[in-house]
Amino acid sequence: QLLCSHGDLIPAVLRELEAAGLSIESDFRCETAGVWCLEGIPPTRARYERPAPHAVPRVRRLAVLDLGSTSFHLLVADVDSDGGLLPVDRERIMLRLGAAIVSDGRIPDPVIKRVVRAARFLGSAARKAGAEALFPIATSAVRDAENGGAVAKRIGKVLETPVEILSGSDEARITFEALAARGVLGTGRSLAVDLGGGSLELGLGDASHLEWETTLRLGVARIGRELIHSDPPTAVEALQIADRVRGELREASRRIRSSEPYHAVATGGTIRAIWRRALARRAGKKKQQSDLRLDLEELRCIRDEVLAVPKAERRQIPGVQRRRADLLPTGCIILATLCEELDIREIAVSDWGLREGILLRHREG
Repeated sequence: QLLCSHGDLIPAVLRELEAAGLSIESDFRCETAGVWCLEGIPPTRARYERPAPHAVPRVRRLAVLDLGSTSFHLLVADVDSDGGLLPVDRERIMLRLGAAIVSDGRIPDPVIKRVVRAARFLGSAARKAGAEALFPIATSAVRDAENGGAVAKRIGKVLETPVEILSGSDEARITFEALAARGVLGTGRSLAVDLGGGSLELGLGDASHLEWETTLRLGVARIGRELIHSDPPTAVEALQIADRVRGELREASRRIRSSEPYHAVATGGTIRAIWRRALARRAGKKKQQSDLRLDLEELRCIRDEVLAVPKAERRQIPGVQRRRADLLPTGCIILATLCEELDIREIAVSDWGLREGILLRHREG
């Protein structure tokens, strides 16, 4: 038998039992998480099991520098061995590296100089914030560029630590791990959507296991560079983007639809920018502003809204960040088309993603 109760009640119960002939091994101690076990029916003997020593999680201050297709983003955080993560500092420089790649697939020399300067500045910021280790990662723009490897080596030299060039599958897996750690995947099967500047990653699984992942060349900066030449985008350009998304999704759609039903979760800077506009639109409405979800009708309204005006006017729309104003039309078309193709009526938005996943992977040292 196991006696479970409040600490102040247990000694009184034990005294009553002792008076009735119960043999008690020790004094009437009662520490937090301690357990008294009663042996026999009726009980004849009581023994005390001390609580296990509480292991204090080890905390490390770590930094990740995400050399992305849209921005270079530094995150410094205190990460504990149990998976807790407390942001300490963030710095972002909008470089639009994916849009700067020229027709021959190379990153031009003037852009490389800006990239190296930005990396040096952000590396210094990580040191000033007290990071004991810096983990620089490169994604689609550097991965796909003809001279991406050489650029990564130059950046690694100024940071004094090598840059890890992630594959698309790496991005999908690490992002899925972060969403699972954040607790946003739910209890059943989930579809993770990571919309970046150069690529779109999709992952399907549950909180304990990633079953399938893919990466598609559907990043907002990439698609904007290739298909948008007007401000605001023309109706023809918008249709071309939607057609590109449908074409790229064709094979993935069959795999994902065969796994229905599932819960959809999205992450990425453009996703969160769309959600911030949704929050501004909800002011005074029944749907709560704290709701971390976007429904398809809401997404379509925002898409039509940002497609109707040029960038200068877009920047004046409540909730729209100036640095993301030019990317919102492309991002809205991509996300809305994806939801329509996969029959997603509602998608959750997460504040964790690839960067948090990298830090969690390195939390043990």
